[in-house]
Amino acid sequence: MAEGSTREGLTRDAYREAGVDIEAGNRAVERMKRHVQRTFRPEVLSGLGGFGALFRLDTARYREPVLVSGSDGVGTKLMLAQALDRHGTIGIDAVAMCVNDVVVQGAEPLFFLDYLALGKVIPEKVEQIVAGVAEGCRQAGCALIGGETAEMPGMYAPEEYDIAGFAVGVAEADKLVDGRRIRAGDRLIGLASSGLHSNGFSLVRHLLLEKAGFDLRQPLDELNGRELGEVLLTPTRIYVKTVLRLLERHDIKGMAHITGGGFLENIPRILPPGLGAEIWLGAWPVPPVFRLLQQVGQLSQGECYRTFNMGIGLVLAVAPEEAETVLDAARRLGEEAFLIGQVVPGKGVRLVEGNGNRASDGAGNRATEGSADGGAQGIREGNREGNAEGFRESAGVSTSENRESGATEESGETRESGAAGESGGTGDPGAGSPSPLPRLAVFASGNGSNFQALADACGSGEIPARIALLVTDRPDCTAVERAKRLEIPVLALRPKDFPDKASYERQILNRLQEERVDWVVLAGYMRLVGPTLLSAYEGKMINLHPSLLPAFPGKDAIGQAWRHGVKVTGVTVHFVDEGMDTGPIFLQEPVPVEPGDTLESLEERIHRVEHRLLVEAVRRLVSRPAEANG
Repeated sequence: MAEGSTREGLTRDAYREAGVDIEAGNRAVERMKRHVQRTFRPEVLSGLGGFGALFRLDTARYREPVLVSGSDGVGTKLMLAQALDRHGTIGIDAVAMCVNDVVVQGAEPLFFLDYLALGKVIPEKVEQIVAGVAEGCRQAGCALIGGETAEMPGMYAPEEYDIAGFAVGVAEADKLVDGRRIRAGDRLIGLASSGLHSNGFSLVRHLLLEKAGFDLRQPLDELNGRELGEVLLTPTRIYVKTVLRLLERHDIKGMAHITGGGFLENIPRILPPGLGAEIWLGAWPVPPVFRLLQQVGQLSQGECYRTFNMGIGLVLAVAPEEAETVLDAARRLGEEAFLIGQVVPGKGVRLVEGNGNRASDGAGNRATEGSADGGAQGIREGNREGNAEGFRESAGVSTSENRESGATEESGETRESGAAGESGGTGDPGAGSPSPLPRLAVFASGNGSNFQALADACGSGEIPARIALLVTDRPDCTAVERAKRLEIPVLALRPKDFPDKASYERQILNRLQEERVDWVVLAGYMRLVGPTLLSAYEGKMINLHPSLLPAFPGKDAIGQAWRHGVKVTGVTVHFVDEGMDTGPIFLQEPVPVEPGDTLESLEERIHRVEHRLLVEAVRRLVSRPAEANG
């Protein structure tokens, strides 16, 4: 601790009277050890307590290693955690802001160190904070090898603290990703954010707490009934493992971490001189919190897109011929991925409404231009919240009226990109038609990529139906996050909370009936359905299975096929009966096992077929119900 050792002339009791409790600091260190140790990699040579942290770089793995580092903090989002006395996720934010900056340059984060300064050391609070840091490191695959906990009475009030940190990663010199190979026509792929991440909170607090007068513990209809504080404290998404997997197999020319400065200042940082970006508004669902902020603050699109991430936390630049492959791969890795724009001649960022049509095409689409220049910037990004111009002066953040990197504000009403029904599967593409659309319930237990494919198809009108409900037996699965972003209701029930299976299924059935569900789609739902649901949805329940049934039923079907050395496997959509994958087959598609395939490459191709076949099956069933019986 910075002040955590006895000084000459001061006893421990005297130092405690001065506001520094050495014993509390020691207890905090003991409490955090178990969290820290679970992040260690084989290269870590030291534990907590040394004067420095030791990490042995495995130089045999690299021909020409380059170390890449990033440093950041969490900003005024901390004030919300302190107001709510919820500290368990704020450490994830601290890690995420650093490791995402490192990985977008093509480097694998190796280790992280944090700096935590508090007005008063409360061991339990320190443990919560550091446990969050450790969780962030676990998600990123890097080691938390050290840090500093400084008790600073007089500098901070007893309940206040600040946290920052830095990460160090490594990359091969010839595999660094710096954007220099980006060309006009390259496509931009956006990976969904988990929410606000850790930027713009001075404006957030001003608009929602000061101007609108909302309470942090208040559920809001505009947030689908969720508590405001819960939404605002959602931790920053960490993209490290996804990006590293994508880099292994795909040519990613450039990557931008969308932080302070939003789209308009971060995307140009990866573009060579003479190139700009065109962003297609409406190509992804914008989470409700951004629409709430836009409404309360009467913010223009220019202000929103140079302040917030607007639902996209990371942007990848790829060649046009790579775009679909990378999109599919990112989705299979658990990300919500969208084709959001393209690289164009010029400079800055152009926000285009519609499906990529230019404002000059006569189609009535509006465009907002940002003139943020590309090229290298200084190592420091500046104040993460202050570098986004367009905050109101009353937000307490200084602005510069003549700054060239601002966006030209368009006149007229602001468009709520991604509003319900626009692209997320919650809308009713048949609104106004004589008969209501069929209503679907999707059951899922995992990352929900098949659920996402269905939602996308419903939202585009490819499937003339509406997803009324996501049902899951795992409340923490990624499918739930996807549904919340798409504003699709979720029923999350743990079977262990019920005395028996019938009770569990009765609860589900009650909700299905309340939502007037017509069809049930099992898309990665890892439980056998019992008679309670089967009797209610006989002939109206289908399941997706990754093999050519009747071969390889049950769990790990792809692994079963791989271990048996088959030449052809595939995907099946079948009606559900009381057995394990034994119901009547509705659709099948073979997937050959190709020479040189690995289990992972086979899985990739099967998942791609799953998405397509499930969409086709549901489209046929809801369009021509007679096909249900052959």
